[in-house]
Amino acid sequence: MKRNPTKCKEMLIKFLHNDNFLLRSIVIPDNTIECITKYKILGVFMKDNLTWNDHVDYILKKSSKKIYSLRVLHRAGVEPANYI
Repeated sequence: MKRNPTKCKEMLIKFLHNDNFLLRSIVIPDNTIECITKYKILGVFMKDNLTWNDHVDYILKKSSKKIYSLRVLHRAGVEPANYI
C-alpha cells in the first residue's frame, strides 16, 4: 500500500486542559504531515479535545438556512406541497 503524504493529517487527542501541549509534525522523506486541531470526517467535525461544539454549530447553521428558506417560500404564498 502506498501512502500519499499530501492527503494525510495528524491530530493529537488532548484530554488535559493544559494548552502547553506542543504540536509536532511527522516527517516522511520529502514531506511533512500537517498537525491539525479539528477535521471533518464522514460529515462529523472532530476536534482534538473531543467536544461537539463545532459540529453542533455547523448543524444549527445548516438547519437555520433551511428554515429561513421555508419562511420565505411561505411568505411568498407557495403551497407546502411545492416546497421540494
